[in-house]
Amino acid sequence: MRFCDIDTYYSENIQLIDSLLNEYDSYFKSNVVGKLSRTFYKRYLNYHGFHDWYIKDIDIKVNTQNRPHKYAIVTLTDNNKTVRLRYSNIRNIKINLNTDFFTQWSYDQFVLDEFIALDNGYISHEIVCPSGSYYYFEFKTVRFI
Repeated sequence: MRFCDIDTYYSENIQLIDSLLNEYDSYFKSNVVGKLSRTFYKRYLNYHGFHDWYIKDIDIKVNTQNRPHKYAIVTLTDNNKTVRLRYSNIRNIKINLNTDFFTQWSYDQFVLDEFIALDNGYISHEIVCPSGSYYYFEFKTVRFI
């Protein structure tokens, strides 16, 4: 995480956490929002950045028709509604699961995430969960499906 790591987020230093989250919010608005579709951005805000939502499923695909195309579909729920995100034109995915956590539960919970603008029109989305699991996607587009 570039702005606020999970240890800082769970610390008792509220002033530091607020400062880091405000710094990220400013970065997000000035560097990332313009790279996201208006529809995605509005729904992302409407869902409060998926804070406390659960990751139910991640499906990674490689389409080899005409040219290689990698994408991932992530299914999220807040136990009332379920949404699916499609990250397209992926160039990097990193997932580090806390397997001890998943022996008791079949999902993971969003707690902290950051979108970062990268080179050549790519964006990263990094998600950290209370279980210790970590998800990272580098992509060109993300949308609800």
